[in-house]
Order: sequence, then C-alpha cells, then structure tokens
Amino acid sequence: MGGHVLSAPAGGGLPGPPPCCTVGREGLTAPPRKEQNDMITVKNRQIDWHTGLTIPKLLETLGYKSRLVMVRVDGQVIRKQGWDGFRIPDGAQVEIRPLMAGG
Repeated sequence: MGGHVLSAPAGGGLPGPPPCCTVGREGLTAPPRKEQNDMITVKNRQIDWHTGLTIPKLLETLGYKSRLVMVRVDGQVIRKQGWDGFRIPDGAQVEIRPLMAGG
C-alpha cells in the first residue's frame, strides 16, 4: 500500500514543534496574541490608541468642545456617567453622534 511515511530529522529524534508554536507543560501552544495595531476606528478613520484611553480623552483629542454627544463602542452605547471609567479597547469601532435639541 502506498502511503506517506514521516521520517525523523537528520541526527535522529522527533521533529520539533512548528516554528509558530512552543512546547510547555500543557503541550503545544500558540504564541501570545500580538496587540492588534494600537488603533481604533472613529467615523471610518483610524485613530491612534493607547492603554487606558477614556471617552473624555478621546473627545478632547478629536476636538469636541461640547459633551452633548452619544458614544457607542463596538455597538454598545456608553452612558455619560460611565465615560471616565470606561477604557476603550484596542481595535474598537467608536461612533460619536451629536445630540440634537429641537423645539
């Protein structure tokens, strides 16, 4: 019967793990996930991201003078009272919409 035979590497022994992985006590593991790209998307525009970025800091960076806006991060509306404690994650999709007053 024809088939494929795995051969030992030159010098004997078993082949090592693939170059992307390491062997530990738990077995074969992938490398730690690399940070995405230190960017977030706001209004289809890539914006630099850093650890600990809050909504007030983002609004200041983008030049928003009024805080009368609605902010949605990855589809979730973030209430204004939670802005200071909310950390925007790397790679997030952020939507900022002005609140309109009518009469």
